[in-house]
Amino acid sequence: MAVRESKPKTPRDDASSGDVQVALPALEPGSRIEKAALRVAGRGFHGKLKDLKGAVVTASPVTRTPAVIVDFGAPRSILSLALGSAGKIREVSAWLGTEFASKPAYSGDASSASFAGLETPKLLVKAVTSGGQAFTAAAFAASCRITTATGPSNVRASLNGGLPFWTHPGVLSAEVAVTGLVESLNALAKDAAAPVSPVVSLVTDTPGVIETSFSAAQDWSVLRCSAARWGAESKLELALVALEPQTVVVPFPAPGASARSQCRVSLVLAGAFPPWRAFPAQSGGAGKLGMKVGSRFTVARRFEFAEAGELHGLALLLRTGGEKTELRLELLVDAGDRPGPGKPLAFALLALAAASDAPAWTDVLFPQPVKVAAPASLWCVLKAKTGAVEWAGVAGQQANTLFSDEGSLWQSYPALGGGTAPSARMRVLRKPFPKETAPLLTIEKVATDLEGAATLELEIKAPLAVQGGTVSVPLCFQAAASGKLTLKSATAFYKAQGGPA
Repeated sequence: MAVRESKPKTPRDDASSGDVQVALPALEPGSRIEKAALRVAGRGFHGKLKDLKGAVVTASPVTRTPAVIVDFGAPRSILSLALGSAGKIREVSAWLGTEFASKPAYSGDASSASFAGLETPKLLVKAVTSGGQAFTAAAFAASCRITTATGPSNVRASLNGGLPFWTHPGVLSAEVAVTGLVESLNALAKDAAAPVSPVVSLVTDTPGVIETSFSAAQDWSVLRCSAARWGAESKLELALVALEPQTVVVPFPAPGASARSQCRVSLVLAGAFPPWRAFPAQSGGAGKLGMKVGSRFTVARRFEFAEAGELHGLALLLRTGGEKTELRLELLVDAGDRPGPGKPLAFALLALAAASDAPAWTDVLFPQPVKVAAPASLWCVLKAKTGAVEWAGVAGQQANTLFSDEGSLWQSYPALGGGTAPSARMRVLRKPFPKETAPLLTIEKVATDLEGAATLELEIKAPLAVQGGTVSVPLCFQAAASGKLTLKSATAFYKAQGGPA
């Protein structure tokens, strides 16, 4: 059986060397890039001398036999030169800095010359055409095939003429991933006013070959975007009550029939909130108890101030009857499990007029914050100058709520079933203690402190319900303090059904 000898494969000629540009798929303004995986590798050049970046071929003015000078512009590691059927190479000499070497690196009469890593910035090549004539510089550059061991070095990547966002110091050989591309693309799409065609420019200090790997099917994923609109407005202002969840429907124009599931919502927020936070003074539900505060009855509620700090006020859960009501809230120190006598630490006046079927939280702020010097038991005393309200309560394990009938001594409320006692519901409005790090704002379980303007990313995995060209997304907001929240903008990013957008 005859055995067929396999000939070594001849490397394919490189059409260029040095810098490379990679065109990526076009982007719509505001698109969100989820994935952009570009990989690069480097190696030496193998191809026609005319395609080697920086190489300049000129006729030699000093030799008696036909010769050309190949100037690379900087030291290069040369492995071979080959003319093939175009001619023969007779001698190759390297540049020594002031002159070419007297001893050639190659001497012979063949179509190719090989070297063991010849490092030089210039070559003097004596060669003739297949007809025995001298090569012109252009003909030699077009006929000579060169192989180098010099790979690309200090490769830098930039996007659409911008500053480099990625650098690979030293020589690039093994394949590496270009990092930072997703962030750069998102910045480009965000600032674009019209569709943009992104181009990644890879720049190298040496004329090696940069090989790139990118597949739009596997390495590219983009989300379509849609900006929220409330009528003619692109922003919305919300008045939030401390610790009270508020659901807001955010309407987005439908992205098209191909989008069936919502991937992400991006909110740009700004807020105006006081320095205090609301801290519940009891646990349990709203309860059905109501303690009357009127011309006859005054109610007092004790609470603990665990550390030295700053008290701004109190929030009470009140039900009003519709008549004009004027109330006075006083802050007193504890004296034998009773509100202490004498001048209150602080007081505040409030007027209520609107009737409420259900109890509602009312923030009562003191004219000035109260400095509490040490952990202390304090009493909140609520009096009515005119009208009446019900202070809602729950059944608690501690008897921390008392009442006074027409100025009599403080009395405990009758015990309830199970040994419990009525406890008026309240919240302490104070500046957080140093070790307390609870966030100011929570949206769909995502928290932020909202210092100035903030951008918040929310994952919404529920299927979209598209009606009348609008996608309505309910979002639940909850703040730790009462204040104003501004949704400066809201953008939904959609992924197409069945694969990358």
